[in-house]
Amino acid sequence: MFKRIENILPEAEYNQLYDTITSFKFDWHYLPGTVPPEVKQVVSEANSFDLYEAGQFIHLLYDQQPLSPYWNLVEPILNSLDKEVVEIGRIKANLLTQNNSGKAIMNCPHVDRDREGWHSLIYYVNDCDGNTVMFDKKANQGFDNLQIQDTATPKKNTAVLFESDWYHTSTNPIDNTRRIVLNFILKFKND
Repeated sequence: MFKRIENILPEAEYNQLYDTITSFKFDWHYLPGTVPPEVKQVVSEANSFDLYEAGQFIHLLYDQQPLSPYWNLVEPILNSLDKEVVEIGRIKANLLTQNNSGKAIMNCPHVDRDREGWHSLIYYVNDCDGNTVMFDKKANQGFDNLQIQDTATPKKNTAVLFESDWYHTSTNPIDNTRRIVLNFILKFKND
């Protein structure tokens, strides 16, 4: 389900990205959940698993146009892909904090785009135990009785690529203090 991509950036570029994103100068904005509360409610009612749905911190880098002074740090990731990007839907940094419940519980399953033709790239900024989870259904198949199909453990400077209309989610780390990713929504040439 996930296409895994390793060693995306050269070490010096990765270090610059990591140092910038983890700096106190990097602006983070708090959202109370990874999805709106009404989405969590209906997805929760249609499935038998518990949802954690902690708040998250985000930094919007691109939405219709570059929005962040740090935009130049993510361009090399786009240039490293083996496919030509023809459209960018959104790029944002996400930071999830440690789950202190002691139980590995997922955030709410969601899709990044509800139509075909878009791809999501989750780039892992740091090593941690907050997995990305892929489910067995696309947006047009509904979200009831979702079953886990694949998981990816964050490893710095690696990414997973998948079609944006597949249900997926994140998990907050238990052993590590934070999970930082860059979430790209992209269209590729000839896809």
